[in-house]
Amino acid sequence: MLLRRVFRLLTIYLMWGLLVTTSFRALYALRYQDHLKNLHEWGLLFIQGARVDLAALLMLISLPLLIFLLYVSLRGQGRHFSLRLWSALSLTLVVAFEIPTIGFIEDYNTRPNYLLFEYLQNPHEVFGMLWGDYRATLILAVLAIPVSFFLFMSLFRRVEVQTEPLRFAPAEPVPARQRLQALLILLCLLPLLTLGIRSSVHHRPLNPSLVAFSEDPLVNQLVLNSFYSAVYSQYQRSRYDTHYHPAFTMAPDTMQRLVKGSLDTEANDSTINLTQKKNIVVLLQESLGAEFVGRLGGKELTPQLDALASQGLWFEQLYATGTRSARGVEAVMAGFLPTSAQAVLKRPQSQQNFFTFACLARQQGYETLFVYGGEAHFDNMKSFLLNNCFDRVVDRSQFDDPVFVGSWGVSDEDLYTKVNELMLSDSAKPRFIFAFTVSNHSPWEYPEGRINLRQGEQAHTREATVRYADYALGQYIALAKASPYWDQSLFLIVADHNSRVYGADQFPLTYFHIPALLMGGSIAADVVTKTCSQIDLLPTMMSLTGFKNFYPAPGRNVLARDFKGRAVMQYYETFG
Repeated sequence: MLLRRVFRLLTIYLMWGLLVTTSFRALYALRYQDHLKNLHEWGLLFIQGARVDLAALLMLISLPLLIFLLYVSLRGQGRHFSLRLWSALSLTLVVAFEIPTIGFIEDYNTRPNYLLFEYLQNPHEVFGMLWGDYRATLILAVLAIPVSFFLFMSLFRRVEVQTEPLRFAPAEPVPARQRLQALLILLCLLPLLTLGIRSSVHHRPLNPSLVAFSEDPLVNQLVLNSFYSAVYSQYQRSRYDTHYHPAFTMAPDTMQRLVKGSLDTEANDSTINLTQKKNIVVLLQESLGAEFVGRLGGKELTPQLDALASQGLWFEQLYATGTRSARGVEAVMAGFLPTSAQAVLKRPQSQQNFFTFACLARQQGYETLFVYGGEAHFDNMKSFLLNNCFDRVVDRSQFDDPVFVGSWGVSDEDLYTKVNELMLSDSAKPRFIFAFTVSNHSPWEYPEGRINLRQGEQAHTREATVRYADYALGQYIALAKASPYWDQSLFLIVADHNSRVYGADQFPLTYFHIPALLMGGSIAADVVTKTCSQIDLLPTMMSLTGFKNFYPAPGRNVLARDFKGRAVMQYYETFG
């Protein structure tokens, strides 16, 4: 009977799908069991998890199943092989999303989300990172994905043998009674499948908030499965990128007035005023959180930076705006606050006529350069910067005979060598250089013989790479101090974000804390104790050189007499 065979296939599909997702969830729950407080939370984890899994599996199987039934009812024939193939492929897809989950959680404290798709846009860098730091996961994926597919194909083939094959030869007509039966099944299944996918009879369908029950963000992520987490996150991302958030009901004129009223129109009203054009050099440090910096109470992995902190303007309470490099670049370079939408570097309408501080520098007669150790197309940096006031972009292709090249690009010391060459080269203009390091990034690659490993410490770990990055920074600052351009330059050392943001807090504020130091030949040592943000750094720095132009960015001069202190941050969809 057609009805019995359809429901048997659907039942087998859902049973195996739930077995796969529940098994992986159990593995993660055991790995992160310290996040689960009691037996009640363990129970909710698997009950709500099964609800999400069922909805995700129905999303995958419903359309092919309904198309098959519609084809049988209208054309009088159907091929079960395509349905069996899709069933095997979709369950394999579920497995494929689960394989990288533990590594993703370790780095981002969440299941795979839209970041997974963004990284896939840069296969060269990502494959190098995976091979260097996640080799076992990569090998497991290469083996597990085809094995899973053939196992599922075999499973559904056996289902066909045990029941009458749900297949009709093209030339063999289906009796009218079975065609009508297929149509009736389709009409009955449609509302049931819709209800199963929605998993709710209320106004809003199933979403991560609906199944959340814990104050710990990671526990709420474990409730989901990785396929659902990644697809839902990407869907939400696309909505934010093409539409205003529903909460944004304020009239545009009112928004413009409020934003303009918050801008710093007195950028040069500073407690320090050098009133002299100086070279501006920004050294953006990859993944350097306060947790590594001894001067900020961290692990004392940055002796060079700790020593330099007493030689310039040291920021004790500075916070990153986000958790990724694109957020750090947009905050420091453009003074742009984070949003739930795609980073401004990639947004179509920001690809020209978008303000960056390089525009302000160019207006004042500066030569503007961006220097990056990797491929500048990453995160669309090259296009964005060249179209928005940078005269030149110097990236991996323009480094001659580098000392070391890793998965993400040349080493930090190669980057600083290039910055030094550019600063020493002849120019009739002062320079505005924005340099971005890459060494302190998984898979933790750096030149040998630069640092002495501590007892029990292994090379090519996060901690060892932080120490190398600090070594390279110290070497460059010593070189710059001995150069003729030191007295005529201001240097800003700041991180793009922390290496990881995680913890049981809804908003793990500690992991947004980053170091920043403003120094140069004319900057006296001092400590800024007010809370401030990455968006405030270039307004502060440029005010010291006598910049008086108005700029359309919300960052404030920290040294201004009326600066009260604040920092705005984004942790995925949560703002702080």
